Amino acid sequence: MSFLNDYEERPFTLSQRLLTQPRVVLFYLSLIFYPLPGRLSIAHSYDISTSLFSPVSTLFAILSIVGAVVFAVLFSRRHRILSFCILFFLVNHLLESSVFPLELVFEHRNYIPSMVVFLPLAMGICLLIGRYENAPGMKSILAAFIVLSLVGLGHATYLRNFAWKSEQTLWADASMKAPDQFRPHHNLGVYYQHQGRLQEAVAEFEKALKSKEVNRRTEKVVTYYHLGRVYYQLGDFHKAKGFYEQALQMDANLPPALADLAALYGAEGDAGTAWGYLARAYRADPGSPYVNFNMGLHLMKQREMDRAEPHFVIASESETLKGSAHLYLGMIYKQRKQLGRAEMALKRSAASNPRDVTPCLHLLEVYHEAGLEEMTLKEGEILSERIGRDDNLFRQTMDLIMTKGSAGDVLLSADIIIPVLYQVMAKREDVFEKQLIYLKKVLDKDSKIE
Repeated sequence: MSFLNDYEERPFTLSQRLLTQPRVVLFYLSLIFYPLPGRLSIAHSYDISTSLFSPVSTLFAILSIVGAVVFAVLFSRRHRILSFCILFFLVNHLLESSVFPLELVFEHRNYIPSMVVFLPLAMGICLLIGRYENAPGMKSILAAFIVLSLVGLGHATYLRNFAWKSEQTLWADASMKAPDQFRPHHNLGVYYQHQGRLQEAVAEFEKALKSKEVNRRTEKVVTYYHLGRVYYQLGDFHKAKGFYEQALQMDANLPPALADLAALYGAEGDAGTAWGYLARAYRADPGSPYVNFNMGLHLMKQREMDRAEPHFVIASESETLKGSAHLYLGMIYKQRKQLGRAEMALKRSAASNPRDVTPCLHLLEVYHEAGLEEMTLKEGEILSERIGRDDNLFRQTMDLIMTKGSAGDVLLSADIIIPVLYQVMAKREDVFEKQLIYLKKVLDKDSKIE
């Protein structure tokens, strides 16, 4: 059967999975009756059964489940509800505990099967209460047992909520309880990476690579890729290339790694090598927004605007890339003098990246080119309010305006933006005195921005 081919990716065989699952089912049952927060986790380290006696609990688990099924069938008339509950629990675990090459353990698989597990227990408590109706001492003991059980379970739930408080706490909890598992360390590393805590991300990714237990044989390829990304962000391009290449050794057609390598070689001025990696990435996944964004950026730097445009259009469909993609589309339309389309693209970029002043700078130029003086000044006022009260942002914006890159004629025009900013800020000289001195120097060409 075709689905059995997926076992090639798993660290266990079909027979090993079938031998292991009876132990897993008993483990699920133990979590229901002994749900200490320390035993609960989104990831579990679990030894694979390689034979009936390795480990010995394998045979015991199989005999226990067979015995439970036999009991449920033989006593189905005398104990109908109990038999139903046993069979309901086992049948609901059957699909995910059989021949399908799924992961060995997941607590959420226990949700539906556990529905009926407490029914016999509740019925037993009710019978005991009825039996000891005239025995106040036993009724008090039973009542105390019920109250203490509810309080204990409620407190355990309260404590468990701390683990589920955030993505960080969830994976930190899992990595502590299953330190040999790959996934918790990798996912915690990804969280740190997204938060800009790059050194902590590196530490977790390295732990992930050393982990003995993986869910798929090729799973670590994503960690090599993310380590490449982290070192790229840290500016260590040599290490970044090394990890990207290790990822490509495991998956020769990994589009993000190919695209990132292209960006690295492009930044070093090796356009030929960059294009080779981009072409490979595009062949591997022509619909990838990330690959298309990098393809568009490369073509734009080569002044091939017409070829770059469709790639940015595809990239703009991505929630994370749409701000930057619309920015570059706006720049392309601005160069073509398609000012209406440029305005729309730049406004979308500004809406997606409200902290980025670059779309506003280009919008100011678009309005100036269109002869809309009022709109130009209005955009200048908005811009001055954003950058004029933050010295660092003001300096960064000035550097951006004055710097010419490989596509400098497509970027920004200081001859347009600086006079507008000066004119707008001059109306509020008491607020922007320092900035006006700075802009005046540029206008008079007395000195460069330092």
